Amino acid sequence: MRQFDLSTSNILCYNLGMQIKYDQIQIEKFLNKYWPNDLFTLDWNNVLSNSKDPQLFAAFDGDKLIGIVAYNEGIDKTYANLINMEVINSYWCNDVREALLARVIQKSSDICSETYIQVNVKNGDSQFYEDNGGVLFGNRVIFFPSVSQEVIKKYLSR
Repeated sequence: MRQFDLSTSNILCYNLGMQIKYDQIQIEKFLNKYWPNDLFTLDWNNVLSNSKDPQLFAAFDGDKLIGIVAYNEGIDKTYANLINMEVINSYWCNDVREALLARVIQKSSDICSETYIQVNVKNGDSQFYEDNGGVLFGNRVIFFPSVSQEVIKKYLSR
């Protein structure tokens, strides 16, 4: 077991042979099978209903939903918008957030190899994305294609 203090809260991370699985999931299945979920703070029903053509990737520890990311492709397919991502705190140090981000980048890169990823951020939420190579522009973080490929290699080639 690893233990981390991420300055605002103590988070215990369990690495005892867990097998985290990732899957693209249909919105209807997500809402019917996994929502509502007390382990998540966002109103995912609202997030998804207010987004244009969202797509989802989910992370599971066994049958337990531990993370979700919503994104959509830009109009001209050269960029994708990461709408929102949430991972249960105790899984942060298992690279679940990074692996979900990498899956969005990979899926978008499959459509257009020169895809930019855009994330709208609020008050200090940019640090995770900047730590993974994104560049902050006002209230957005942009992942340029070359950086995107580095994220894919780092988190999906394990």
